Amino acid sequence: MSRKPSTAEKAGHKYTALAGLLVVAGALACVRPAMAQDVKSYTRATFDQWLAKYKDAKPDFKPGDVLTAKDIERIRPFIFPGYLEQLNFPEFKMVIGTPVDHTPRKDYMACTRQNFEI
Repeated sequence: MSRKPSTAEKAGHKYTALAGLLVVAGALACVRPAMAQDVKSYTRATFDQWLAKYKDAKPDFKPGDVLTAKDIERIRPFIFPGYLEQLNFPEFKMVIGTPVDHTPRKDYMACTRQNFEI
């Protein structure tokens, strides 16, 4: 004859299952960075080569396009080395936004020239 588990035993099983889930999630979180390329091996030359290689790159996507993990190579010229590898995961999704002009205001540039010329 089997006995029914007590409320405390049921709660213990739930906490054990939750703890197991947390351990698995933690392990997966640790594995993802390990899968990315080791950015500690990057040098100034790495970035210089990247800049030289892609200096004339033009995007083949437009505002409103949605890029996914399969499009990683399409964005390589526009995302610096080390960061791009962090975006390479199955759920990756990037919505291309409208370009924004980041030119400083004329009064700011005039003040800067007036006060900080060398």
